[in-house]
Amino acid sequence: SQNRSPDELLIIQIPHLHIAYQYYSSDQATNPFENGAQRLGWWAAGLTPATELGDEVARSQVDRQMHTLTFGAADIWVMLSEVDLVDPAHLMIDWLNDNAELIEQVDFHGTQVRQYRKRLALDPVAWAAQP
Repeated sequence: SQNRSPDELLIIQIPHLHIAYQYYSSDQATNPFENGAQRLGWWAAGLTPATELGDEVARSQVDRQMHTLTFGAADIWVMLSEVDLVDPAHLMIDWLNDNAELIEQVDFHGTQVRQYRKRLALDPVAWAAQP
């Protein structure tokens, strides 16, 4: 999180992990949650694809949801945990790998943080926002 700006999209695979993000992105002084919401910034819950509908339908749904979720984002940060439980087919990660370039990946105990850069040709709003 040291490299992430709060105006860059953060997708948190399991939403309650926003609490851990706020704690570990602080200086961990006497009140580590002070200004936590400001550090958290633009974030969204990760997807839990309906894989019981079949691979083709689930991938189509993920494609629509991820295009909507990431609209306007150039950099996408993802905090992953328990992926096999919430997205056993790894459809959200597959979408990110197909539509964005993996810039950085850091592993922590039980959690992985990835930074992606969206392929800008797919999103004119993100393209226009580039410096």
